[in-house]
Amino acid sequence: MSLPELLAPVGSIDHLKLAIFSGASSIYLSGKKFGARKYAKNFSLSEIESAVKFAHLHNVKVYVTVNTLIKDNELFEVADYVFKLYKCGIDGILVQDIGLLKVVKYICPNLNIHASTQMNIHNIEGIKWAKEQGISRIVLPRELTYNEVKEMVDFAHSVGIEIEIFLHGALCYSYSGRCLLSSLIGNRSGNRGTCAQPCRQKYQISIDDVEYNKINILSKINSKTNIKTNSRTNSKTSTKTNNLKVNSNQHNGEYLISPKDLSLFDHLPKLIDLGVDSLKIEGRMRSKEYITIVVSQYRQALNQLKGKLNFNNKNKNINKNNTNKSNSSNISKNYKNYRNHSSHKYHDSFKDNKYYNSKENLGMVFNRGFTSGHFLTKNNQKLINRRKPGHVGLFVGNVSNFNPKLNEISISLKKGLINIPERGDGILIESFDGDYGFEISNNPVLDVNKKNNQKYLLVKLVKENNNVNVSLKQGDNIYLTKRKKFNDLTKNMLHNNDKKSFKKSIVSIKFSIDSQNSDTLYFPVLEANVILGNGKKLNFIDRSDDSWELARNKPITTNQLKKQLLKIGDLPFYIDNIDIFYSGNLFTPLSKINEFRRDFFNKLEILILNSYIPDDNDLNISKNRLKDFKRNFISISNIINSSSNEININNSINNSNINSNNNISNKSDISNYNNINNSNIDSNIINKTNHHLDNNKVVNESFNIINESSNNKTSKYSVSAYINDLEILKNISNNDYGETNFNRLYLEVPVENDFLESKPIDVSYYIMFLKEALNISNNQKYELVWKWPDIAHKDTKEGLIKIVGILKKLNIKLNIMTSFLGMNSYLKDNYSVNIYGSYALNVFNSISASNLKDFVLLTFSPELSINDLKTLMDNYEVKNPVPEVLVKGNIETLITRKPFIDKKHYSYINSICNNNPKFNFIKDKSINDINFYLDDLKNNFYPIKSVEGGNLILNSRETSLEDQIPRLVSFGINNFSIDARWKSKDYLLNLKL
Repeated sequence: MSLPELLAPVGSIDHLKLAIFSGASSIYLSGKKFGARKYAKNFSLSEIESAVKFAHLHNVKVYVTVNTLIKDNELFEVADYVFKLYKCGIDGILVQDIGLLKVVKYICPNLNIHASTQMNIHNIEGIKWAKEQGISRIVLPRELTYNEVKEMVDFAHSVGIEIEIFLHGALCYSYSGRCLLSSLIGNRSGNRGTCAQPCRQKYQISIDDVEYNKINILSKINSKTNIKTNSRTNSKTSTKTNNLKVNSNQHNGEYLISPKDLSLFDHLPKLIDLGVDSLKIEGRMRSKEYITIVVSQYRQALNQLKGKLNFNNKNKNINKNNTNKSNSSNISKNYKNYRNHSSHKYHDSFKDNKYYNSKENLGMVFNRGFTSGHFLTKNNQKLINRRKPGHVGLFVGNVSNFNPKLNEISISLKKGLINIPERGDGILIESFDGDYGFEISNNPVLDVNKKNNQKYLLVKLVKENNNVNVSLKQGDNIYLTKRKKFNDLTKNMLHNNDKKSFKKSIVSIKFSIDSQNSDTLYFPVLEANVILGNGKKLNFIDRSDDSWELARNKPITTNQLKKQLLKIGDLPFYIDNIDIFYSGNLFTPLSKINEFRRDFFNKLEILILNSYIPDDNDLNISKNRLKDFKRNFISISNIINSSSNEININNSINNSNINSNNNISNKSDISNYNNINNSNIDSNIINKTNHHLDNNKVVNESFNIINESSNNKTSKYSVSAYINDLEILKNISNNDYGETNFNRLYLEVPVENDFLESKPIDVSYYIMFLKEALNISNNQKYELVWKWPDIAHKDTKEGLIKIVGILKKLNIKLNIMTSFLGMNSYLKDNYSVNIYGSYALNVFNSISASNLKDFVLLTFSPELSINDLKTLMDNYEVKNPVPEVLVKGNIETLITRKPFIDKKHYSYINSICNNNPKFNFIKDKSINDINFYLDDLKNNFYPIKSVEGGNLILNSRETSLEDQIPRLVSFGINNFSIDARWKSKDYLLNLKL
């Protein structure tokens, strides 16, 4: 059993060096564009080239993130960029965009492609799809549980795909790649690398009163339960989690959707047992100290566990050798038990003083409170820190006494505290009047009460600023938020070789003399056999051009020669052995020996670096494919507008054995209406819009889809609607909605509101609901399509497939809308249904659409602007799925597996409502009948809805692009949709499309 890769974030050159010197086995970084952390310092192309060389010499792999969604007008630039990265010898590229995935595999077929967590591959079908696409590694969503991760790892390994999971760092409230909140609020798209982190802002929960006015319910709950977010808590009423102090009121603050930070430090043995290939640390925008401390603590822990593993494996092998064949069945059983319990065997010994010191270090350098995430957390409430969105620090104790005259504070230190505050450290005191922080300017005095062994720390000059109006009282919590020694360690690591920890290449050296059968020419020869960190073996031989001569007085001795050859300074090599074949009778100046040694190792470094670079043949293939891509992509618009059968880029890529039958889980960038000319869009409408593809091939006339070829623009268009209410379905069937005739209805099965945790899928309920819907829709002109939830972990996915199987046995065939990667092929192959793609796929460019040809219809990303759609349609291939654009409705801003409200809040909602006359109208109703909103305290109310497997937040403002339909039709888009889910029965009444 081997250790997983430790993958560290790198946002600058110094971050790179610190990550490597701290023990990272691989790093990930981004260029100046196309990375999901645009506001990190990041790297120019020349800096990436230097970073790759530096990392490879230190046996560290380099992965480059190109994980934003790509617009059509960026495809040339990103294709050039990827080719240049390939030339640098990077070890892999991380992508989110499915179109880019196809381009990379075509241009650089030998480049390892890692599927970003933003692709949201969270089930077995997604892994199958990834395998067909040529993906070598999948970064799993952070929402997976232990059992779900285990299933994914086991299956991925069976098909030759690596699995990477997040180990430490910030958590997103939403599934990555499925959050449009920042985009819709402030035109800063997370899917384009510019997330403004709106999840870290204050919110409240509001509901509708009888007149549909928004009432802030959370503040009333806090008032009723006497909860104050800034209330002081003494040590007796607080709880300790992961060596951090967490106030008892932590879950009752206003930061309702601000998750704690992930830390799986406690669970490293379990991760090793799972066989995860790579453990990823988040934090490209964190400090240098963060990189140093987090990477080094995890490296030390992993190395410690490796020693335990090797010891246990050695004992296991000894026991196996001492057991005869008759006990083979017992061996198998014992090994199974070893697999099940091996983590427990070394987990206890893992928790020594080093472990607790590491835990404190991780807490001090940065944390928002730590959680094991969904991986092992049974209570989802523990995932959120509603009290504070920033750094919490390490709890060190409570105020024992404050002397305002002497300006001194006595701290009663926490039992077992290892890191006692020192001069230069940062301290935060949580007082009833608010938080107060300061830097310790004098050496604190440590005192111990001999009776109870309680430690006290006396800190002077607490209030250097006399204007600070904070009352410090006994019992106030104290946190260590900054550690001076971390800064010192980081500086030393950059400049002091003794502090560096990385895997060196193993070198064996052989020295000999080549006399060329001459009595006067004696040329020194060095030969090196090298074993790199990746296991590759290299051999290098070099002969000096400077001949040695026979010694007249003092020849160069063997010891002198060996000493000079071993002077390699800080080169990243470990000289394992040196053999010297030399008669001892020659002379040369020591400077010549040193010069030869330096030249030899310089050449050896070049050889090592070149071993990572693609060979000339591969580079020529990629260079020619890049030219083909550009030439053929340019001609696509001409091909579309003619009857020519020329080969286009999509055909070229398909000929490279890349399976193009797939769905996508991508997101996109923000639309900017400032760039839209002659637009009549109302200023109150959000600055985004769904727009999408052009006309497509005719699939089936009965589908009521307009499929004109793009060179045959038409004024006709079809209209579809998303619904989840059988009463609305009846009204549509009875033609109660006047002038609008719907061609398709995407029916989602509604679930009860449960904002605390998701429940198992109710198969019987689904069957009954769908059967009733089919009865209502019998002999109607519209097509009924079953819309699947956009997230389906193992149990939900299996429930959905079971429902499809039951419907098949009942001789019911119902077409399906889904956004699951790989599920489209499975459903088509096994149940012969047609598959539609929801806007959760976030198709962002024409090549993405070409990579999803198994779909009958695709809805474009709601983040694309009008101009983006125009460009996309100019490049759109007529063989691609039918395009559709959402023109009206509240866009889904995010989907989450995390809770919205605390259990205490949830239990008090009914009692509050029953005691307030404004809520009399819901006295006899259930929680399911109440409209809940996320209130940003700026008069924006985001509807909160439960869906299968999680919860949604809808946009506070409704997209309304009916007036833009003629313009979109002129682009060749002829299918438009309305999201009427959770709308009233009258919503569609006055709609005219």
